[in-house]
Amino acid sequence: MKSFSYPGNPVLLAAGGPVFEKILRNRGRTRNALANYQKRQLANCYDRFVKGDWKPQSSPRVSEVPVSLTSWRPRLPDLPLVLLTLILQKTRPGHIYLWLTSEDRKLLDENVERLFEPYGVVVRETEDYKCHKKWLPMMALDNGCGRFAICDDDIIYPPEWFSSLLSEDRDDAYVGTRGHLVEYDAEGKTIPYARWRKMVGHSGRTSMNLLLTGCGGALIHKERIPSPFREVDSIMKYCPGADDIWLHFAHRMSEIPGYKTKYGFPCIELPGSDSSGLAKDNVDKGRNDQQWRQVEEFSLSL
Repeated sequence: MKSFSYPGNPVLLAAGGPVFEKILRNRGRTRNALANYQKRQLANCYDRFVKGDWKPQSSPRVSEVPVSLTSWRPRLPDLPLVLLTLILQKTRPGHIYLWLTSEDRKLLDENVERLFEPYGVVVRETEDYKCHKKWLPMMALDNGCGRFAICDDDIIYPPEWFSSLLSEDRDDAYVGTRGHLVEYDAEGKTIPYARWRKMVGHSGRTSMNLLLTGCGGALIHKERIPSPFREVDSIMKYCPGADDIWLHFAHRMSEIPGYKTKYGFPCIELPGSDSSGLAKDNVDKGRNDQQWRQVEEFSLSL
């Protein structure tokens, strides 16, 4: 099984690529075994990091494009492991903004800010915009960069993830590493989310029907998000639990299609993280379909 070792770092992480992505496409024993192995490796490194026995050897290549993510109470114990994967990218983000509510920040491991600050991690407090905390506060942040990458707080990111995302950015598309193709019935109505084509491969084409998902990471250009899609009241009313859907329609409004990168990797969640995620409500309980309809109606009303 292919893996990538960081020079000077004892961490082994799953590499990307279409073959590797296909092998681990479905959840099973191989995927679970790899996830547990990588979590143990990362946890061991973080423990040594805290004790002062090990220091991450980050890449000298640094991008001005920041990465933004959020987290919340159930995910905080494993959050440092995800941050390790982000600071050990082949091209390191100059800043990694971590957005937390004031209540959740108080529960954050006291070592996190101290240890990760030298690597560009900035912890900021924000209102509780749910999953939208990963992107909405960035829209008002004046950091001299008009674009930023978003990612999730429960995914093991391979070292080439960020550089690959940056290298495939486009002037004419909303670019991401993982996406689903929206499907329609004979009457042109959207069919249930559960029946869409999931995790489509690279086609080389852009599409208004490609829904990019945050777990794979995506690049947001601030000027492409119309003002109605920045309004907190509308976000909380129509789509509080599905930032992927909201950002999809925001780009549609700007006539910006989606684009799936050539690069891909299996979005391997840290073991145990799915129990505190949105998947159970959004997918299993049909909340994605409900929020899709609500945002679609909202878009048509503008």
